[in-house]
Amino acid sequence: MMTYGDYAAAISIIVIAVPGLFGNVNILAAILRKKDLRTKSGCLMCLVAFYDCISILFEIVTAKRLFCGEILPKRDCFASVVPYFIILVTQSYTLLALAVDRMIAIFYPMKYRQMSMTFSLLLSCLPGILIGSVLAVLAFVYMDDDTVAFCNPPMALPSKIEEIYRSYTVAVNICIISLYAISLYGIHRQKKLLHTIHDARHSRHVLQQQQTMRTIGVILMVFVAAYFVVQLVNFVIIYAQIDESLPAIEFIRGMSVVPIMITFSQSFYVYWWRSREYRTVFKEQLNSKITYKH
Repeated sequence: MMTYGDYAAAISIIVIAVPGLFGNVNILAAILRKKDLRTKSGCLMCLVAFYDCISILFEIVTAKRLFCGEILPKRDCFASVVPYFIILVTQSYTLLALAVDRMIAIFYPMKYRQMSMTFSLLLSCLPGILIGSVLAVLAFVYMDDDTVAFCNPPMALPSKIEEIYRSYTVAVNICIISLYAISLYGIHRQKKLLHTIHDARHSRHVLQQQQTMRTIGVILMVFVAAYFVVQLVNFVIIYAQIDESLPAIEFIRGMSVVPIMITFSQSFYVYWWRSREYRTVFKEQLNSKITYKH
């Protein structure tokens, strides 16, 4: 039988999924179509948009299971969402790599220009895939016989691996915040020194990085804030030993999917708001679709 939390979560997933898929597909199309957008940071955001599309599709399946009242053994549930779990781990790592990318671009611009695009992309996703795969194997090793109504990670993880996964997420978020703060300081300091530097190329690079930071910074901070909110809710429930069967707690835990779905769905709308370059491309895409329909 569906609880109020399950019902609210299922509806929220569907409501957020539609604009989320629309936005991420537009990001993928824009970056694949426009060579000017295929910078290192642009390709990293293309990867993130791909992860987000897959994650949203898995969450739609979760919503369908909630509507149908399916209750699965954890082992069966986790087996069905292993790709999703690995993508979540990889996405966190790629966003950390994006924060590193911004710092290198700001503090070491010459080295940044010389870095291989292929090498950068592989380094930004393969370690995350490896970490996710190792955690997935360990999850099967330590899997318990509990059942789960909300079939998605980390709810489908055994308690030992869930603790490791949550610790990994918190550590990655702290690193993202730290690196982004360092990058902000660097770009602010370099901008103040622009009037003393008579190098048009360097000045243009600094201004471009500042514009990129304005957009990517919002995406990173929304991601970090959403995951911290979810971790805080779970921390309070677990360590305060609150009865999780209470309707209010079931509702709160069910609705914790909302901030996560927002992180999957935000990028297109942040780009539209913060980046004139992307906004122009998006408008062109949408206008061409409308013209084609007519």
